[in-house]
Amino acid sequence: MTERPTWNTNPKGFVLSLIPLLFNSYTYAIAVTVAALVLWDTNQSLIGAGVGGAKDTAVQKVGKKAQGTLPAIEKNELRRGSGSAQVTLIEYNDFDCPFCQRHHATMQRIMQDYDGKVAWITRHFPLSIHPDARAKSIVVACATEQSQDAAWKLIDDNFAGQFTSQTLQASAENLVPDAVALRNCISSGRGGKIVDDQTNAGASYGVTGTPATVIVKGSNVGSAVLVEGAVDYEQLKSAVDAALK
Repeated sequence: MTERPTWNTNPKGFVLSLIPLLFNSYTYAIAVTVAALVLWDTNQSLIGAGVGGAKDTAVQKVGKKAQGTLPAIEKNELRRGSGSAQVTLIEYNDFDCPFCQRHHATMQRIMQDYDGKVAWITRHFPLSIHPDARAKSIVVACATEQSQDAAWKLIDDNFAGQFTSQTLQASAENLVPDAVALRNCISSGRGGKIVDDQTNAGASYGVTGTPATVIVKGSNVGSAVLVEGAVDYEQLKSAVDAALK
């Protein structure tokens, strides 16, 4: 599944919005039918997202060619693995996205199984539907300036537990060498510019939701193939294997 910016699909809110229509009995019957359909559709979406043990099967979203140009890989990007790896996975991430949380575990497994062959780069793509996601990304971006290890620990811990941007920043201040420099990076807007630049560049490339993983042979962004959504391990493994050939 991929999470995208969208209008409010909260079924409770939608049903409440139909209350003014209930004064007319004929309209009431229609409203009840529509509300039931919305509740059913939402439940099916949750099942498709992996709730209740089901898994995604977004096969059609593996191997998509995006329309834009993928930004070149920079030396100072947040990376796990060697800069000379045969394949680089560039993940566009939202730290409050439930599908990103699930995909994070898949990426960790890929890194274990392809040790030395695959590198993992995280780029920021906070969605507007998650009010705290951009603030979290700013904390991680500012931590990255000082310590890649600290930044990755923040990401791992965030997806493993319950963090707000405030508690994530408090954790970051304990991890980086210079907490004052971290706070200055956040308050000055420098971290926000890093996040916004990556988000805008990702959108220009063709990223529309999270997670989005771009598979690149080596560092050649011209070979990029886009994988949309929290695809299962076997699907992502197949895409990596194809890139390694």
